[in-house]
Amino acid sequence: WKVNKHSFIVYVFTDAQQRYPDKVKREYNEIIAKANTPPTTPKTTGKKTIVIDAGHGGSDPGASGNGLVEKDVTLNVARKLRDLLISKGYNAIMTRDSDTTVSLNERTNIANNANADYMMSIHADSAENCESAEGSSVYYYPTSSKGKEIASLTYKNLVGALGSAGNRETPVTSSNFHVLR
Repeated sequence: WKVNKHSFIVYVFTDAQQRYPDKVKREYNEIIAKANTPPTTPKTTGKKTIVIDAGHGGSDPGASGNGLVEKDVTLNVARKLRDLLISKGYNAIMTRDSDTTVSLNERTNIANNANADYMMSIHADSAENCESAEGSSVYYYPTSSKGKEIASLTYKNLVGALGSAGNRETPVTSSNFHVLR
């Protein structure tokens, strides 16, 4: 992923999947529906291209618990986000649109080949018996001031949609994840 572009990862990390599996299954669809503001500033010239990475997939299931598997949750959320962004006039490209294995290099190549303006990687982490790890977090590349700005806006919209910030000490933070580089 080109450092001069802006990318960020959204992690929704909650033990609610463990404590309230039926509520989570019902409500995670509503989170995207309520977040009617795209995680970017309004376009000023041309159509912005946003690559949406549904974390994990194929042979990599990610986190699981109470009948939920991260690769399925992220794909569902990514599809809803794609549809929302398209309805708002953005060009949205998925790194995967089915339960397939896509390497980290392939994911970043998709963004580079599309000359994407932004890339968002969606994850839904889980922890057993860990109430201190509840809440959402958004990561951005350490040297990207625009990435930090967009990550902060994304987190603000997540909190607005969820009605809570959770208890993360640093919900918006920089990191050197592969898809951010």
